[in-house]
Amino acid sequence: MSTLQKVNLGTPPTAVDGDTARGANTKANANVDVLNTQIALTSNPATITAPQALTIAHVGKRVNINLASAGTVNLPAAATCAADQVIHLRNIGATVVTLAITVGSGDAVGLSKLNAGESVLMDTDGVHAWAVLMRGRSNSDSETLNARPIWGGLTPWDSGNLVSPIVAAGAQTITGTKTFSGAQVVISKIPASNNFNDAPLYVSGLTGNGSIGLNSNNNASSLVVRCSATGSAFEVVNFNQAAYGPITCSVLSQTSDLRLKNDVSTIEGAMQKLRNLRGVYYTMDGERGVGVIAQEVKLEFPELVQELPQDLDGPPRPGDQPLLGVKYANMVGALLQGLLETDAALRSAIARVEALEARPA
Repeated sequence: MSTLQKVNLGTPPTAVDGDTARGANTKANANVDVLNTQIALTSNPATITAPQALTIAHVGKRVNINLASAGTVNLPAAATCAADQVIHLRNIGATVVTLAITVGSGDAVGLSKLNAGESVLMDTDGVHAWAVLMRGRSNSDSETLNARPIWGGLTPWDSGNLVSPIVAAGAQTITGTKTFSGAQVVISKIPASNNFNDAPLYVSGLTGNGSIGLNSNNNASSLVVRCSATGSAFEVVNFNQAAYGPITCSVLSQTSDLRLKNDVSTIEGAMQKLRNLRGVYYTMDGERGVGVIAQEVKLEFPELVQELPQDLDGPPRPGDQPLLGVKYANMVGALLQGLLETDAALRSAIARVEALEARPA
């Protein structure tokens, strides 16, 4: 019998058709046997102090284990036990207790070891398995995990000493939106070359722009610093990408070494070209500015005008023509040559005037 049974009391009031006194007591005794094997836990009289194989006599008991050194305790063969029988194991010692099956039983056990202070309640199917019903600590509130958990068969990133994945050795890829607040994030690497893959921080735009977003004043002021997908241009645009943002710095140097330049020639007729340009006041993005008009500069100095990317937002433009930008720093060459031509003309005029004034009256 594996389940509890009730005494047949018979039909009232005489109950003559019910169980006899002996039959009722037989059922009661059988119920006690079921409780003894499946539910009741009594204490094993002796503490396990040496590695050994447990027997059916340990089933239904609270078994304390206190090994002097790490060792193995074998569970009884499942086939020698009734289904749903239990055993409560408690490691009251300071060493690890390895749990194993009875040699040759072919059983499976759901727990491989008990660390110091741990306990486990296990039950068997009576065939070939011991499963874990409950597991916990019995010594104190404190708990030390001697092994890190593994989720879905994957080793967690902190399998060492809780090293941050952001500063861990080797390449780290961060996908999705990540927020780092309240602390300084340090990314360091000693570059071995000028290759972008060797940079301490490498932001890839894949098929689009590689960009970094910056904001302040609760997102009221925001910029996107990016490498354009076309032309590898360094760009700074405002938060809604409707226009380009300003860059403020104390010094800006451009490569200008003669050894890097070919086909060098002096600008001819610079002053004549400059006469066709004009300096203008203008308003852009709500700010008053001073500068030139790119379309006018392009007619005289096309080398100073650059087509800007067309991925800026905003209203459609006539003919969907690309926006134009002026290389203001490079205009110094045209302005300098215009000044030199003016200086040469002025010197020549002064020389002629001096010659005329030197003639006798």
